[in-house]
Amino acid sequence: MIPIIHAIIRSIHKRLRQTAPLQFIIVLIAVVATVGVVKYFGKKGEWRTIKVQVVGRNWTNAFTNYEGYRPPYWLAEHVRINDLERGINGSITASVQRVETYSRGSSDFDMYLTLSINGIRNTKTGTLSYNGKII
Repeated sequence: MIPIIHAIIRSIHKRLRQTAPLQFIIVLIAVVATVGVVKYFGKKGEWRTIKVQVVGRNWTNAFTNYEGYRPPYWLAEHVRINDLERGINGSITASVQRVETYSRGSSDFDMYLTLSINGIRNTKTGTLSYNGKII
């Protein structure tokens, strides 16, 4: 394994010695231009403030009379202002701006959140998507 690595390194070193400085500069400019174009025209996040109703079930489940789609009590008690959602790279993708909970007796709550989300705008359709879903 080690002799193969040494042969590859020697081959790269030999190729670099044969490359003229002008060729190296041209390749470097092409790489920088490509990265610049991708960064400039790439998808950009757009912050938007939205209001959502928190539900305890998926909308496809059957609606139960007097229970509805209300979230469980423990969820309504633990969501706070300034709670954050972070993406894979650690950047903030959503932030809770306001929490509204309305007690429906016993442990039932209606819960509404005002969120600031970082979505991606599709200029062709005029839609905003967040986590792969259109808002």
